[in-house]
Amino acid sequence: MKNKINLIAVLLTLILSGCAPFNQPAVLQYEVRSNPAGATATIDNRISGVTPFVTNFNLTKEQANGTAPIYLGEVSVRWISGATTSRTVTTNIIHGHSQYTLFDRPNAPGLETDANYAVQQQNLALQQQQIRANAAIQYLQIQQQQQMITNQNRPVYTTCSDVWNAFANRMDRHCVTN
Repeated sequence: MKNKINLIAVLLTLILSGCAPFNQPAVLQYEVRSNPAGATATIDNRISGVTPFVTNFNLTKEQANGTAPIYLGEVSVRWISGATTSRTVTTNIIHGHSQYTLFDRPNAPGLETDANYAVQQQNLALQQQQIRANAAIQYLQIQQQQQMITNQNRPVYTTCSDVWNAFANRMDRHCVTN
């Protein structure tokens, strides 16, 4: 019983002191996706990114508790061919803190161009991941080599007397006798 009271006291202290996560600002993580990917997206006439991309929206207290809608703005998507689509996005936090909108390309000329561009972007992203992975492997190999060199320069003690003798030698070097 005493442990439960202590736990409740600690939790209340954290909550009331502002250390608890309840005081964190509410954020909606919003992702804009397109089919095919690689389209330039704007939110309220501001270029926001190339699909797919994620942006965050800070929420008011009313939006965070679900009593007010979240107006994200006019979201427009333009593919490399010039095909465009847009819509006004309004949502509610009851759908979750991470949401997305998928924009399908309209039936317009240039579909093959847009699809090829999406494949090129995916290949580029894979190449970049491979470069980062290779760099990480090289870094680890260098670290291992440095560790091996460091270990080679350390004396190896096989018996207790080896350890004692090494200790005694060090002590002799650091002690001054009269």
